[in-house]
Amino acid sequence: MPNVDLRIVPASAGWTPALEGPFVLIDFDADSPIVHLENRRAALFFHEADDIAAYRTAVDKVKEVSMTAAESTALIANVITELEKSV
Repeated sequence: MPNVDLRIVPASAGWTPALEGPFVLIDFDADSPIVHLENRRAALFFHEADDIAAYRTAVDKVKEVSMTAAESTALIANVITELEKSV
């Protein structure tokens, strides 16, 4: 999908904000952004400027240490190929 950017964070990256749990930063064309978090018992939505800034920083950090989208796609394709060979 053109609006999805799949990136792998290698274990060698060490700690990143991604290890704190999944989140979704949603930007809208005509409205303020929100952050959505889910856990086993609840869902949270953040909309305050400080919260949005903290999650934008988290996204930037994860992008900084992750493989590119092309590298990630290639790695996934290679793993699939290797798995298919072993069956």
